[in-house]
Amino acid sequence: MNRTERYLRQATRGLWGQKRRDAMTELRGAIEDKVYRHRLCGLGEAEAEQAALRDLGNPAAIARDLGQVHTAPTVLRTTLLLGLAAMLGLQAAANTATITSQYLPVRDTAQCRALDPEQRASLLPVELQTYDAFIRAQGGPEVVRQRCASVMHNGNVMLKVADLLAALNTAGIPVKEQSDVTPTTPLMVYADAAGTLPRASFGTTDLGGTRYLDSHMIVPFMTRVTTAPLHLTGLTNPVLHIGTAEVQLGSDTAPVRTTSLLTAAVLDARRSDPSVPLPEEVLTLPEWYPDAATSTLGVPGQDGDLYVVVQNITRVKAHGPVPDTLVVVTRTHGRISFTDQVEAHPKLVTTLAALNTATARHEQAALVYRLDATNLRHLTLAPVPATHLQLLPKGN
Repeated sequence: MNRTERYLRQATRGLWGQKRRDAMTELRGAIEDKVYRHRLCGLGEAEAEQAALRDLGNPAAIARDLGQVHTAPTVLRTTLLLGLAAMLGLQAAANTATITSQYLPVRDTAQCRALDPEQRASLLPVELQTYDAFIRAQGGPEVVRQRCASVMHNGNVMLKVADLLAALNTAGIPVKEQSDVTPTTPLMVYADAAGTLPRASFGTTDLGGTRYLDSHMIVPFMTRVTTAPLHLTGLTNPVLHIGTAEVQLGSDTAPVRTTSLLTAAVLDARRSDPSVPLPEEVLTLPEWYPDAATSTLGVPGQDGDLYVVVQNITRVKAHGPVPDTLVVVTRTHGRISFTDQVEAHPKLVTTLAALNTATARHEQAALVYRLDATNLRHLTLAPVPATHLQLLPKGN
């Protein structure tokens, strides 16, 4: 009997016959949904199952609630069922602290300048292709022009420092602060006596007199502020698991994307560990803006699996001192969006050396890794053989 079946038997104890079968069906659906969500962020099947059961909580408590649902009068049963559904979906979030977020206001973005005929004349062709792909993905020039007319444009997603510190304190991870903190005081990590935590400093931003940390820095910050195991679940406004503690990152008004966090985490891993098979210098992008004019890659695995894509397409097209690009993406409908470059026809390679050789020959090339983000302290990149990849032309 596997872990889920044992859990279902314990959670439906006290029910019999069709009532028990119905209750098992309800619970199994909730578990499968949670397993799927955990798998989306890179957990293996066994780890995702364990996390899903942990999210649902004590099976004895569920057995008590299910007993009330399936033995109550019809009118009351409806009310209890609604409560049970909420419990199954939100139980884990009940005791999860939330770190609120907001966008960093940015004026006069490159995308806005790309709408101006005079400004367009100063842009490289590769830049125009990138910005035009973005504009199409946002609904066309008129939509973007209206946003630009409002002067303010959304930049990076920022996390409220006060919420972060309160959540860490609740989780038993105190962060030593200076006595004269201002809205721009850096977040400091002080080396401990045992030498297990290095000294580090993370810049913050003053937004309306309140201190915020760039969400891209949350994983590097956490790997330095605690030695507890770390992993993320969910693709939007994910839950950060710190040992047994849980913290939700982001809010609906300024959502945090897990792929953006992992892109920064992969780059940080490369800086601290030269053996990570990535270029010394790369341009990281939080996400692509694919459209009908760009190609995609068919990749092995399951939808929700994570991949790291390194490519030289921008570098080769620019014919100048432009670094390779790196982005973390998820598999959707059997494919990944791997470029925002129009008319890209890259050679698919398996090693960094092959990518560098292609660059020296001015050949477009892309390198794809399968990313295991189960442990944020030890991200694992496994190259995907080129024979397992399929370049899907635009529009497919």
